[in-house]
Amino acid sequence: MATKKKVTRVGGDEVTPQPGQEPKPFVPTPESKSKATRLRVFAGILWVLAIAAQVVAISMLFKQPINMTWIIILIGIDLALAIVGSLLWKKSNRFDPASEKNKFLFFMQSQLGDTSAKGKKTSTKDVGDLVGKLGGLLGKK
Repeated sequence: MATKKKVTRVGGDEVTPQPGQEPKPFVPTPESKSKATRLRVFAGILWVLAIAAQVVAISMLFKQPINMTWIIILIGIDLALAIVGSLLWKKSNRFDPASEKNKFLFFMQSQLGDTSAKGKKTSTKDVGDLVGKLGGLLGKK
């Protein structure tokens, strides 16, 4: 059975602007700007914690005896913090997308979360190889 649904257009009759007119830029509400700012701050804090986990894991490599269990745990914590930070950054861009008027701010807001996520994907892909090589190097006498 086919049912007819009533379609209501929100925001006026014009869907696309006329050829001579510029489209209106998206203007976020103050509430969504504050949510985006809060999410970006949390993402930054998580990235700083991820970097701290990396530093601690690397410093543990120089202490004898090497405890690989803690190093692997710290790498896992680093991975989780970086991924959650990237997801929060991407979510903040949905609340307050970057404007192309300010090129630097546009680049930072649109690319920072993506760059961080890609960097972590690449480094975590090789973590097993890296740990294996380090273990092999440190195991040789």
